[in-house]
Amino acid sequence: MSGNPTASVVFFLVDLLLLILSGFLFGRLGSIPLFVQISCGILFMGVLVVFGAYLPSWPLPNAGLSGKFFRGLALALVVVSGSLYMTGFNDPDIRFWFLRVGMLSGFLLVLARLSLYRVIAKVPAIVRTSTCRVAIFGAGTEGVRLRERLLADPQSRFEVVGIFDERQAPNRKPMSGFKLSGDLQALLEWERTQGLDAIILALPGHVVNTQRFSDIVSRLRVLPVDLCLSLDQSLPWIYRAEFQTISGIELLRITKTPLGPIAARLKRVVDVGLIILTLPILLPVMGLIALLIVVDSPGPVFYCQKRRGFDCQVFSIYKFRSMYQHEEEHMIQARPGDPRITRVGRWLRRTSLDELPQVINVLLGDMSIVGPRPHAVEMDDEYARLFSRYLCRLRVRPGITGLAQIRGARGLTDTPDKMQSRLRYDLEYAEAPGFLTDILIMVRTLKVVIFGKNAC
Repeated sequence: MSGNPTASVVFFLVDLLLLILSGFLFGRLGSIPLFVQISCGILFMGVLVVFGAYLPSWPLPNAGLSGKFFRGLALALVVVSGSLYMTGFNDPDIRFWFLRVGMLSGFLLVLARLSLYRVIAKVPAIVRTSTCRVAIFGAGTEGVRLRERLLADPQSRFEVVGIFDERQAPNRKPMSGFKLSGDLQALLEWERTQGLDAIILALPGHVVNTQRFSDIVSRLRVLPVDLCLSLDQSLPWIYRAEFQTISGIELLRITKTPLGPIAARLKRVVDVGLIILTLPILLPVMGLIALLIVVDSPGPVFYCQKRRGFDCQVFSIYKFRSMYQHEEEHMIQARPGDPRITRVGRWLRRTSLDELPQVINVLLGDMSIVGPRPHAVEMDDEYARLFSRYLCRLRVRPGITGLAQIRGARGLTDTPDKMQSRLRYDLEYAEAPGFLTDILIMVRTLKVVIFGKNAC
């Protein structure tokens, strides 16, 4: 589950202050340029954030000294050292300064975590600052017991928004007297309109091995939330899984939120920041393309189409128009040699420059720079019926480019085999997105744009 972001923010701010303190202690401000110190600090903290050193978690594992923290700390030292070398800052004074700052910072960061853990653990108000919105699926004995234990636990930070069950109609009172919030479809709609952090399946043990359980999980696993199974009953067949305990009840995590709240915000900041930084280059290029489209064929410069995005929300995607104006009842994918494509449009599609207006979608928050490519709503409906995990690709924001595009699965997807190939890469990314993965995909996209052959 999302964990306690308050503790994460405290750790981040303290680490940042300790890093600044170390820089001043060994800074020799007269010889080390200020922008070098600031750049090193930003890069150092950025690596720690990307590697999950500040992901919310409570109780804090090993007093907050997780493997992610130590890996991030080591990599931060390597990345900053390498950056200083590659950018030409090879002055011995600068290298020696960073070596001392890095060693002192590492020591102080570990010491601070050990100390802060003791303080935070003794302040219940901090622990309960952030609530986790939870929905319970299952209105039987297990669901009622889980709800009562969560409500009775004074240390619990979980807010139970409702109990859902597909076998009972809404407003029917289960055994404890409260009203149901709805069925399975109502739970899906609730998450997409009201927002949830986690869904807990509180079902009898004998249900887990049935088709009913498989159907429930299949419909819920497409949501970008933690999906857990309450283990208040014995399930001896489970031998390898990720467990969590809340209010004395053991849970098995079935699916995990792809991006925690901090990682999601960081990805958003990077997306917007990169686009703003590249606008001086993008705007003249987009202006030239718009002029070429106007000269080449009559019609609007931009083409707008409905696509499904994050959490199956429909949005309008923007592209440069690459076809002659025409009307069609059903969407037909463009093919090589398609007569509908204009002369300029053929070049735009080959270089993928027709996708440039999607920077607008990124700024609006509909898309990210990196993520599974959004498909037309009609195509999503078709392939969701063919592939049970198809909609799981929408647990992250769609992107201008993605893992499938650099692995050769871009372009026409007119057969189930081609879509299955793309889906495999989309799911691989959706299950484990990361900052370094995004950077690698962006870099390799440039090569695909120049030398790629799959676009049409």
